[in-house]
Amino acid sequence: MRAYNFETNQKDKLNNKLNNFISIAGTIATLNIGVGFFVLDKVSASNPFFDLLIITLFLGVCLFGVAIFISLLAYKPSTYYITPRDPHQFVEKYANLTKTHVIREVAMTMADIVVLNRDVNLRKVNKLNFVFWFIILGTFAVIFFTLFMILALRVPLPIDP
Repeated sequence: MRAYNFETNQKDKLNNKLNNFISIAGTIATLNIGVGFFVLDKVSASNPFFDLLIITLFLGVCLFGVAIFISLLAYKPSTYYITPRDPHQFVEKYANLTKTHVIREVAMTMADIVVLNRDVNLRKVNKLNFVFWFIILGTFAVIFFTLFMILALRVPLPIDP
């Protein structure tokens, strides 16, 4: 019973982490787009850092977008197994068995369900690892965008004749 409860709690914790990652990635991507296009409006296309700004802005938004997509895939409702699956059928099926046989059948069923639930959680963990790295890479893209923005804004504007 402890293993069953553990896997159920793990699923809830993983879903909470995925939800947090969706919120983080969505917020940063939105801010990146808003600030990025505001800044790009201030930088001339002839600025030597303009192309780097475009690339890092696009890269950051894409990385956070992929993080959101993978998080949603992992967060989606999936089959989660319970025991007994049908309590009424369970009572009818095992009504004539001895206490020992019933305990063994319940224990075997619970063990099978724990394994199935563990597999669901492991798939979530694997996707969570990918999401984590996409958010890290997206954060680096935002940092590089900021550095290029600072450099681009320090380049003197050409004087019109």
